Amino acid sequence: MRAGRLFLALSFAVALGACNDTTGIGEVTILEDTVVLAAPSAAAADTLPTALDVTVGVLGGSIGGGRFPERVADVEQWDLALRVRDGELRFFPPRALGFNRGTQSRAAITRPMTGRTMDEVREAPASNQFLADSSVAVVQGAVYVVRSRPAGCYAPFYAKIRPLEVNVAAGTVRLAVATTTPCGDLRLVAKD
Repeated sequence: MRAGRLFLALSFAVALGACNDTTGIGEVTILEDTVVLAAPSAAAADTLPTALDVTVGVLGGSIGGGRFPERVADVEQWDLALRVRDGELRFFPPRALGFNRGTQSRAAITRPMTGRTMDEVREAPASNQFLADSSVAVVQGAVYVVRSRPAGCYAPFYAKIRPLEVNVAAGTVRLAVATTTPCGDLRLVAKD
């Protein structure tokens, strides 16, 4: 009986350890999607999501995608919101909008990386490069790295996003999104 419990405890520890593997051991899968977001003040905000969820579901099949934080089902299920401030579109992590409790407040984004392609961004930067308390301007063609709220195996997912089409007048942005699995892995490409 005791050996069975020990085996179960070790199996659980190994599973959790694999979830947080950032050593480059093990396979990485990159899930990709295109998402259109609208700022809440935009006419399209009634039909288009206003926030982005970069986490991957338990079954690992798809990225969370667009979310409606004002709806009960999506209240804490997002990592980045689109807003208009001073006439420009900006990405806001939850904490920058005043959400300072719980795991959601750990989501963050980097400053825009201009002159780089999605393929050139191969790994998430150091923690001090992420902004959780402030917003960043949406720059068409720039690449950003997003750290999600802890999800799935209680570690964040890392994703890279690129605004493909920015329409300030309409308050919308079309994004390319690429999230790395497993959660906690800093690599942003499938092969090193």
